[in-house]
Amino acid sequence: MRPLWGLVDDGIMGFGPDDHGFTQQMYRQVLPASVNEQVNRLWQSVTLQRHPKSSVSNPQPHQLIAETLGPALEFWHGVAHRLLRVRGPHSRAPLSGAADYYHRPLAALQAAGYPVAGPARGTTHNRTASGARRGVVRDRSELPVDTAAGAFSLTMSYSSGSRREGFERARDIVTRHRRAWAEQYLDTYLEQRWRAALKDVAQSHHRHVAPKGRPPTLIHFAHFATTAANQWTGGDLGGQYTAIGKPAPAQQERPAWSRRGAGWRSYVWRGLSTGSRSRARVGVGPGSLRSAVWMSRRNGRSCGSSGRS
Repeated sequence: MRPLWGLVDDGIMGFGPDDHGFTQQMYRQVLPASVNEQVNRLWQSVTLQRHPKSSVSNPQPHQLIAETLGPALEFWHGVAHRLLRVRGPHSRAPLSGAADYYHRPLAALQAAGYPVAGPARGTTHNRTASGARRGVVRDRSELPVDTAAGAFSLTMSYSSGSRREGFERARDIVTRHRRAWAEQYLDTYLEQRWRAALKDVAQSHHRHVAPKGRPPTLIHFAHFATTAANQWTGGDLGGQYTAIGKPAPAQQERPAWSRRGAGWRSYVWRGLSTGSRSRARVGVGPGSLRSAVWMSRRNGRSCGSSGRS
């Protein structure tokens, strides 16, 4: 079974296969197309705090939804990912340390009133769930190297194959507790998150109005409302005004064009890299950035362009 590294977009950029199991944009291969389309549609634009007069295209919608879902996604996905790594040859830590490793999201869920039950925590501490080592194939090779300073030997080693027994049993235990937690808490957890975000925006708005007697400008409003807008209203600050019952002082401009996901990000990165090399490795300047954007507009099909809206 493949590792889940890459299913949740955590901002890592890669352009080829990874020996340690990382798959760029794994969500495109694993999640249903309808789900990916919804994520792209709902989180396709964001507002930049310093430039709130217009929203812009978001090249990382899956990263933004991960931030929106917060500690619940961090913990449950992290445990599943860790379980797969313990099973395979690339594990860096035993499953028994997962509860300590994810103590921050666990504490956040506990404080919010959505605790992970004791048995699920016990699963992460249960050493028998990950079983004994088995089926590990190891190889080691030495390469002699001669240099002007003398000869030395370069040693390379690797391992492959399943590492521990009991994976299916541990997987089923984690799955059972995750589903039970989701059935009991997920709807109210998500509602609590967006209500808490709007409450913070409303309180910040009130703190601004109270001493000055006038509402904040759009720029001032963006200072405390951008995060909530990006996570819950598609980067629309006007939606935040509506949600807290206040009139918006101005209308934002919407993006004239958008790019989907990491394909656009990777294309720009390649354009910047090419530009920096052509400038004798003196760094990426604004000219190379403009060139990358212009070329991506011209050859938008290679990035998965959605066209002009």
